[in-house]
Amino acid sequence: MDPGTIYLCTSKEEFDFHFPKLEEDSLTSFPAAPKTYLVGLDVEGIDFSNHPASHKKATWIPSKQRFLPCVLQITGRTLALVIYLPSLGPFLPKKLESLLRNDNWLKVGVGIELDLKHLSESYNLGQCGGGWDLKTFAFLAGCPSPGLETLGAFFGCPVLKDKKLQLTDWSEPLTREKTLYAAKDAFLSRQIFEQFMEPSLSALKSKVKATQVHLEKEYLVPLQLAEDISTLTNFVGRLQELCQRNKHPYPLYI
Repeated sequence: MDPGTIYLCTSKEEFDFHFPKLEEDSLTSFPAAPKTYLVGLDVEGIDFSNHPASHKKATWIPSKQRFLPCVLQITGRTLALVIYLPSLGPFLPKKLESLLRNDNWLKVGVGIELDLKHLSESYNLGQCGGGWDLKTFAFLAGCPSPGLETLGAFFGCPVLKDKKLQLTDWSEPLTREKTLYAAKDAFLSRQIFEQFMEPSLSALKSKVKATQVHLEKEYLVPLQLAEDISTLTNFVGRLQELCQRNKHPYPLYI
């Protein structure tokens, strides 16, 4: 699997600089619709039971829990931001906080509700919405073990998890190997979600298009204006007259 372009963010300034690229890369909505974004999201961290010394020394978390998020990876279609949280201090960039809270940012992953819960509790973010857990879709399809490795194999994207890296101390500075490992998980989550949803979205788009065509035929019949509109002194009144004469509904003014 090609992990795309990876940007390692070790400061708020680096995140703010790269964020517009992620925003553009993950935008999914049509121009007339509310802006909606789709990203893969994953969190790597340390648990007190595995790394007690590093856990005790952690100063970047304002509200310490047993599990401490250390690396947050967010991916669009072709790029990933791998955010090294220990170097950002106790406060996240404002745009990152907004992304995590906002339902218009659709965040997909395996076990993502737990990831968002860890982030919310550690940084006092409150409700973090927009999470779509791939496990839920897999359970609905009858998959008994919906881990990322299993789902990746189903869709032709085999993943070999490095158990050593899984249990590594993620609070320590990131190596190239760890950065690549982190980005791949989030990339794969987004790709799997797109393949899950593609048939449903295609069917829905066809229904929407068919409905729009029907409405256009039913209601958008052009009026035969007898005069040049620019010469009318009472445009609204004359337009209502023309609608009545041609037996069309009155227009809605918004």
